[in-house]
Amino acid sequence: MAKYLYKSVWLVLILWITGCSDFRKIQNSNDPDLKYKAAMEYYEDEDFYRAAILFEEVLPLLVGTEKAEKAQYYFAYSHYKQGNYLLSAHYFETFYTNYRRSQYAEEALYMYAYSLYKESPRYNLDQSETMEAINSMQNFINRYPNSEYLMQANQIIDQLQYKLEKKAFEKAEQYYRLDRLKAAIVSFDNFQKNFPDSDMNELASYYMIEA
Repeated sequence: MAKYLYKSVWLVLILWITGCSDFRKIQNSNDPDLKYKAAMEYYEDEDFYRAAILFEEVLPLLVGTEKAEKAQYYFAYSHYKQGNYLLSAHYFETFYTNYRRSQYAEEALYMYAYSLYKESPRYNLDQSETMEAINSMQNFINRYPNSEYLMQANQIIDQLQYKLEKKAFEKAEQYYRLDRLKAAIVSFDNFQKNFPDSDMNELASYYMIEA
């Protein structure tokens, strides 16, 4: 059993070294078609890290060609698949800017907003990124009101709005618990104005009366 495991480890190591060597050869190549084909193959094999590296290197060499559009599209997805949401947001936005007539344009604008949504922090942290995600998703809905992503987009906006709602309520509640009553009254009043449909408005009214 130990001998089998030893051989297996060596086989994996040899394959890894061979794979690295092949990748370096492709990187050092001046053939854009070779790099593009390899990048697509790495992407299909779910090696998104290497795919992203090759797409980034080959993109300047593909400007003005038919392959440039797909390379930009898969480059953005390569970052998304790795969880690099700020980078994927940037590159999906770049794709949409460059290829607004593309068959992938609607999807790219949605994925730009969706990447920002994925980057949105917990409700009790700074919500600047959450606001950006909301604005971007609303912009998508405005541009594509009949999109197949419409239901998802609205659900995401609701989730993001709830983060803002919860943060605002807890801030007002904290003022109340610290006996900063004037600040609590103002905060709860602003909460009700900003979130008129909130389920927490009844409790907000109670706290205002108490304050």
